[in-house]
Amino acid sequence: GHQVNYNPKNLDGIYFALGIGDSCKKKDCYGNDFLISESEWKTLPKLSPKGGFDIKKRLEIA
Repeated sequence: GHQVNYNPKNLDGIYFALGIGDSCKKKDCYGNDFLISESEWKTLPKLSPKGGFDIKKRLEIA
């Protein structure tokens, strides 16, 4: 859901990768897109829909 006047902190430097080939991008938590190399794309977590199980498994490793 949405929270009125909620301003998350400590999100700078968190990115997710999307795209393929010469259209690789990274997206920050504020919704900004940046063009990146395919080699940088390989180092980032992929931006894709996840279910509750996937999120819980990801948090176990964090």
